[in-house]
Amino acid sequence: MGEVRNWSVYMIRCSNGALYTGITTDVIRRLSQHATGTGARFFNRSRVPRKIVFLEPGHSQRSAAQREAAIKQLRRREKLLFLKQQGLGRLCWLEPDNAAVAQRRERVPVEK
Repeated sequence: MGEVRNWSVYMIRCSNGALYTGITTDVIRRLSQHATGTGARFFNRSRVPRKIVFLEPGHSQRSAAQREAAIKQLRRREKLLFLKQQGLGRLCWLEPDNAAVAQRRERVPVEK
């Protein structure tokens, strides 16, 4: 029996322009988790997840983790070049539910 290849590597562009890279077996669920604050600690009031700008399905968990690590090693400029080189065929414009984003903003305390 071969490896299960249902993992995807994704990259999210945040409201402040930051790029977040992660892996998952369910991209829609994961984006919703990020938008409601149950995802990575990377996201906060000033760094709200906006769009998935890169999606690469068909990985095993191990290959997805390796690909994620390789992308995370890139500098911002290199990530932007990487996205440009992938072309529109790889871009996926998924936006979190606006209600979920609004709920997240209400829950996050403002640091002074």
